[in-house]
Amino acid sequence: MLARARFRDINAFQRMLRGGNLGFVQHRNFGRMSDWWGDKKEEASDASFQEECKSLLLIKEFNNMSYKQKMLNDIEKMNNRGRVRKYAERRHLKSSGYVPEEFEKMQMEQMRRVIEICDLIPPHATTKIYKNLRYADKIKIFKDSENRITISVLNEFLKNYMQYEELWQWLRKWQDNGETIPADMADMESRIQQGMSAHDITRAFKEKNKSRNKKMIFGQ
Repeated sequence: MLARARFRDINAFQRMLRGGNLGFVQHRNFGRMSDWWGDKKEEASDASFQEECKSLLLIKEFNNMSYKQKMLNDIEKMNNRGRVRKYAERRHLKSSGYVPEEFEKMQMEQMRRVIEICDLIPPHATTKIYKNLRYADKIKIFKDSENRITISVLNEFLKNYMQYEELWQWLRKWQDNGETIPADMADMESRIQQGMSAHDITRAFKEKNKSRNKKMIFGQ
């Protein structure tokens, strides 16, 4: 329960990784393949999860530009999928109730939107964006984007950026300690819970209470 607070609701993070929220991670990376995979379904999914973790470990410093580059890489991967993989992914989407072409188009638009936001982040906020981006900066981004990037869209961007950075920090910590990449999402959650310190828990609750007491302002 306490560890979940530290990681800003692990369930919400799982949904983000599986293609929910703004789709910052492709649905295919963490979603379960359809029965087309037969008894290899779980192994294929876990391998995709580990592939995503490995791609995050390639990032040397997590900042605005590395986050933008990740989105560019994800777009390239989606565009260069093989025929078999594309077929499997689209079949999975269809079995989940989506129209594959429309869903993939939405993902592309969302990743391009992230890239657009990254290009509009001011120099003083290129690291720890969620801490350094001021309200005045958000208003400027809103105007510079011709009113397309609203405050609520920016807040969602910041939330996902923060969760990605936390995941990257945990992965780097485990790598530095000589540990293996988590086998799957459940393994990752378990390791995060075990890695919690009393300081982490206290800080998490302070941040949670601070966000609850924060006054709502325009666009939030």
